[in-house]
Amino acid sequence: MDDDWNIRYSSGGAMPPGTELLKKTEDGVLQTDGHTLLKGCRLHPGHVVWMEDISALASVLAELEQNRDELSYKNEPEMETRKTELAMSKAQEKNRLYDASWQATAKQNKLLHETLDAYFSESEKSRKKELLATAAVLCAYIKRKGNLIFVGDGDRVTAQELKLCFNESLGNAELLKADCCMDYALSDETALPTQSAMCLYDSYESAIEAALPDISFVFLRIREDGENIRAIYSIVSSRDLSAAVFPKEVNVARDDDTWIVSLSVPKGGGRL
Repeated sequence: MDDDWNIRYSSGGAMPPGTELLKKTEDGVLQTDGHTLLKGCRLHPGHVVWMEDISALASVLAELEQNRDELSYKNEPEMETRKTELAMSKAQEKNRLYDASWQATAKQNKLLHETLDAYFSESEKSRKKELLATAAVLCAYIKRKGNLIFVGDGDRVTAQELKLCFNESLGNAELLKADCCMDYALSDETALPTQSAMCLYDSYESAIEAALPDISFVFLRIREDGENIRAIYSIVSSRDLSAAVFPKEVNVARDDDTWIVSLSVPKGGGRL
């Protein structure tokens, strides 16, 4: 946003709140509902505002509150002890997942801070736009990887959840003026092993990070191939993707100015 709070750039799929609410982020963090925090930061010039999903934490707090209310009407020491231990166990599990999310995106968080530092020190307008778009790409991955960790803690995620990850990441890649499209042939209800979903998304992110900021075209094709899921990511970039660190399942080839990243992961079978 500029100094007058006019939106100049927004994340793919974002639904910005009203201007008056955006302005209030100057005074601190706002909780817009039971599941979302609205945070802001002053830039020079302009502002940046983002939403943080606290649904998981709110759910834990609600359970703790419910357990506390129930315990207040009980006088049986053993029951109180069991319920307290259960609540503590659930809270500890959520903390474990938050830690896992932070560790899984530590590299991207570091890159994000470096990108924002470069943005604040840059004076050339077009370069600032490029850095801001790069930050948006990194933010999309950090957010969506965290979601995969939370929803996939039961060892399975839906193909729809993975599709949402790619949709948001591609939407933010378009901020770099890249033409992006996707052929995603998995039905929404298909249940994927969490590790397979992670591998597909991590491979895409590794390719995009290696190509940043010079990306002019991205095409994703993901479909079933017998007992596996086959993915091909075609990325037009002058950067060298062959030296990037990919999961072991990935093959990287080059065709003129197009990098072709391909992999096959177990489908697992079933529906959720």
